[in-house]
Amino acid sequence: MSLAVPLPVYVEGQIPQSPFDAVLTRICAATEKVYRDSYKITNYASIRRVLDNFVESQKAPTYTEAQKDASASEKDGIQEAQSAQAAQPSTSSNYTPVVPNILDNHIGPRPVSDERILETLKQRIVVELFNSIGREDIESITLLIQNNLVTANTCNTLNCTPLLAAIGSQNGGNLALVITLLDLGADPNQFGSPPFRPTPHPVTRNSVPYELRLRTPLMFSAHIGSLPIVKVLFEPPYNADDALVAPDGQIALRLAVDAGHRHIVEYLPSRRAGGWRRFKVHHALAIKRIKNAAKGIYYFSRFFLWEIPRFFLWSVPKHVVVLPIVKGAKWCWKNRGKFGRWCKEKIRAIPEKVKRGLKNAWVFGTKTMPKAVWKFGTKTLPQAVVNAAKWTWELLTKRIPEAIVDTSKWTWELLTKRIPKAIVDTSKWVWELLTKRIPRAMIIFFKWIWRGVTALGEAVWSVVLKFLSLLHTTFAAIISFLRSVTLKDVLAAFTTLLRSIFIDFPSMVWGWIQQFGEASYRMLKALFGSLGELVWFLGDGIVWTVTYLPKKVWVILKSLFGSLVKGLHEVWVWISPKA
Repeated sequence: MSLAVPLPVYVEGQIPQSPFDAVLTRICAATEKVYRDSYKITNYASIRRVLDNFVESQKAPTYTEAQKDASASEKDGIQEAQSAQAAQPSTSSNYTPVVPNILDNHIGPRPVSDERILETLKQRIVVELFNSIGREDIESITLLIQNNLVTANTCNTLNCTPLLAAIGSQNGGNLALVITLLDLGADPNQFGSPPFRPTPHPVTRNSVPYELRLRTPLMFSAHIGSLPIVKVLFEPPYNADDALVAPDGQIALRLAVDAGHRHIVEYLPSRRAGGWRRFKVHHALAIKRIKNAAKGIYYFSRFFLWEIPRFFLWSVPKHVVVLPIVKGAKWCWKNRGKFGRWCKEKIRAIPEKVKRGLKNAWVFGTKTMPKAVWKFGTKTLPQAVVNAAKWTWELLTKRIPEAIVDTSKWTWELLTKRIPKAIVDTSKWVWELLTKRIPRAMIIFFKWIWRGVTALGEAVWSVVLKFLSLLHTTFAAIISFLRSVTLKDVLAAFTTLLRSIFIDFPSMVWGWIQQFGEASYRMLKALFGSLGELVWFLGDGIVWTVTYLPKKVWVILKSLFGSLVKGLHEVWVWISPKA
């Protein structure tokens, strides 16, 4: 959708704008808004002046014979003057006059140069072109292209061509707009990035790279199923080439087949181009998935089978036991010369230490010990008896009564407050569990069951419908003697039935089973709150750890099988291009 840019208010007596002037006004207003929002500068007159000059420069010049002669004479005079100036000797040194910069002391936002304004205007012209395509404004598109402001092949920043944008408009493509662009010179065979359209298969990191998904207008119109646009592009006078191959190997016919547009498949001629390139792109994606899965298996196995055992069996013993012993042994060996002197000094000091010890023992036995015994008997023991008596009296008169009072208070508070409060809280929790949490969890559970029953019923009903369709097709073929309904139609109905039984039905059931994870998370959260979330995350982590390797192995097998099936499919496409 284009942004609505308000037009400037007209002054009194201003002449109403022409359609082209209205387009220029929208471009100038959008450019002014850019500078007003980004640089706080509003100068509509300067922007309009630059745009008018650019418009004039894009016009094809017209000369009369007299103007051509005057222009040639003027050009010769300029060349003679330049030659004479070059022949004169230089009378001064390399002198460059210093011109003061009047912007050095400029206050406020600096003015934007005309070159910058022109660059922004060119960008806004391209935006206006694609906005006009989105509005299906054929008049504005024609004016922009006819005045040489853009061409019919100008791409936007997303590498989308005007023709692709016109085909991919919200109304399914405007045929008149497409014809107008083609008449204005749009190339029907130009590759570009088609505009984004929601698809049932989301783009993921394992999808075809965006730079490879280039399309021509014919490819894109065949992909979206617009038969009128396909006919206009393919038939004279435009004659779009349906044999062109995109970087990812797609051609218009295969895009129509993949999208299920049988009317376009029947219209386009058979083509066998691009098969090997399509297989290479698909195989490259399969190899990428296999590499990612193998890398995940390698790092997962390395962590659990190598890193964890290595940490406990090698790193911990090494840094806790072995290295300290090695460092101690190295230090002892390095200081082995000091060890002998140390032993010699210690041996020499033994007699002195024995003499000092005997002296200390004599002093202890004759002086220190008698004093200690006398002090213990006359001071320490009586003081201990007095302190014990005081402590016993305090225990009997204060501490035991206080303990009895505190115990009585705690027991009274327990019986009158805490136990009743615990009973009330437990009752409230049980009531909330019975009236809110369990019903909420049961609702989640029954919703999950209902979704499963619904999916199962839809799958069974789809199988029944496909079976009835097969019976109808078979009977129609028998009744019409294979005139209106052929064996190919019967085979297609039988294939659809088999796909519904062996692919669609198991996919629906498996999708319902996969929803149990989210349902269990919501149930545990409804029952136990944060504790339930913690339990669920722990269980989910255990399940992820147990199923990680099988999932990666399945990805590898699935990618290999898919690559094989794609190769066989391309062989079948080469045999039957419209299959």
